[in-house]
Amino acid sequence: MTSSSKECDVLILGAGMAGGCLARQLKLAHPDLRIIVVDRKAEFDYWIGESTVEAWEDYATRFLKLGPYLNCHHIQKHGLRFFFDSKGKDLPLHEMSEFGRSWYHPLAARQIDRAKFDRDLCAMNREMGIEVMLDTKVLGSASTFSTHIRLDGKLGHEVDTSAGTIRCKWVADCTGRGSPLAQMLDLSEESGHPAGSYWARYSGCKSVDELGPDAWRDRINHTERWTSTNHFMYRGYWIWVIPVTDKITSIGVSFHHDIAPMSFKNGAELEAFFRSHRAVNDIMGDAPETVDFFALKQMARFSKQTFSMDRWALSGMSGTFLDPIGSTGCWLYAESNRFIGHLIKADLYDNDQVAVRRMVKHFNLMLRARFTALRQVFGQNYDLYGSFDTWMPMQGGRLAAYFNRDLNDHMTDHAYFFNKIKDHGEDCGCSIEGILAPSAPLRNNLIRISREMRDYLDRKDLYQSANAGQWEPMEPWETRPSLQDKWRKPRDLQVEDRVDAETFEMAFTYLVERMADIEGIPFDLERFGAVFQPGFDSKQTLAGVLGALQAPT
Repeated sequence: MTSSSKECDVLILGAGMAGGCLARQLKLAHPDLRIIVVDRKAEFDYWIGESTVEAWEDYATRFLKLGPYLNCHHIQKHGLRFFFDSKGKDLPLHEMSEFGRSWYHPLAARQIDRAKFDRDLCAMNREMGIEVMLDTKVLGSASTFSTHIRLDGKLGHEVDTSAGTIRCKWVADCTGRGSPLAQMLDLSEESGHPAGSYWARYSGCKSVDELGPDAWRDRINHTERWTSTNHFMYRGYWIWVIPVTDKITSIGVSFHHDIAPMSFKNGAELEAFFRSHRAVNDIMGDAPETVDFFALKQMARFSKQTFSMDRWALSGMSGTFLDPIGSTGCWLYAESNRFIGHLIKADLYDNDQVAVRRMVKHFNLMLRARFTALRQVFGQNYDLYGSFDTWMPMQGGRLAAYFNRDLNDHMTDHAYFFNKIKDHGEDCGCSIEGILAPSAPLRNNLIRISREMRDYLDRKDLYQSANAGQWEPMEPWETRPSLQDKWRKPRDLQVEDRVDAETFEMAFTYLVERMADIEGIPFDLERFGAVFQPGFDSKQTLAGVLGALQAPT
């Protein structure tokens, strides 16, 4: 080694949110672990990943011990909130149909000031004894990374940086979309989600809560909408409004290239687009100051492999990212980080290579299954976004599925998953389809009936007919007793199946009742109950049930 060389157990490329959290997680679990983090940035600034979910909060408080810090320095999020507009995009905010929480949720999530969080996390990690090297880049480019990153899972890796060569046993790439490992190993694959995004941050915007009458504020019990991740939904695209601090607001648009293609050259063009939507224009106010402007013309990313027996792994946008909608990015990298922690423990501390091999296979399957499920719900249904009638029950069902299965899986440390694979080998036959199987019936049937409703509304030119004046509280979809009763308890798939069936009936009931209203047919809940066939096997259509309700008794 030269005098400028360093050695460590784990080298993390990228000191941002994914990499910084991974470093802290590993150091808290293994204080003797030698960790070096390198990042090409000399300082931190605002970035995406501002909006988190309950699974990330659980990760940050239990595994990163950041609860007191988060409560003191970052806004507690008031959930996801969805607004729907007219064809002319001219509804005032308080007249838009709304789907959101009316009370604060018992489980917290955050709106993160990324500049502050990344900077503070870097300082906290250094205080723990983690060596963080900023303004330090991995040498090379897409065509030459293999010269500067020499992977050897048995003898140790060598990574050439602008500060010298670093030898390590494990390397985790958390650099983001420019991932050196992903480029060197040709890991990127077609995501199947042709979407892009433009966004900016502004100072001087108005609070959402300033823009409506007292009756509008009263229906959410004078809780604060401005702390929500506010979604303004349109066919083929959606606009977010997220508070970063009490003075800085993030406003962005995500769009599907095939449905609502967009292109903006600068912040002025983007602001003009936002101002063509009355509600967003009202939020921006008269003279906001533009802080920054960013674009991702191709947003989604997935890697052929995320974890390797050769002691490398990816996390954050280096590996898996679909879309900002639903704030799922933080949940995916929290899960990836946890999996990396399991691999390093089994390898360096337990010396259990059989377990490492088993986990590598199944962790890769799990990440692919997560991405596939999210793409099915969000990526393939942008044409449902702009209608309260099509998106509210779809999103409500997705939230219920998250609180029913996904969140508790995370909160119980994937115990069901680990127990299921504990004796599996490389030829166990596990598949993405097998991992997705428990949640597939609800997901597939929600998509099916939501698309049927879309087609029905399109035929009648009523796609946006319920986009004004409707209010649907999220609580029945997120916090009904059958969902809350299971948090942090061992998973029971039979109970989860029953809750999914309950969720599907809620969505189906809303859609049939709405169709009956459009057709001028009285909706009799008792008769509906006699016609509707619970469960997922019947493949009943909305039109079929509506027809049965019309038939003479």
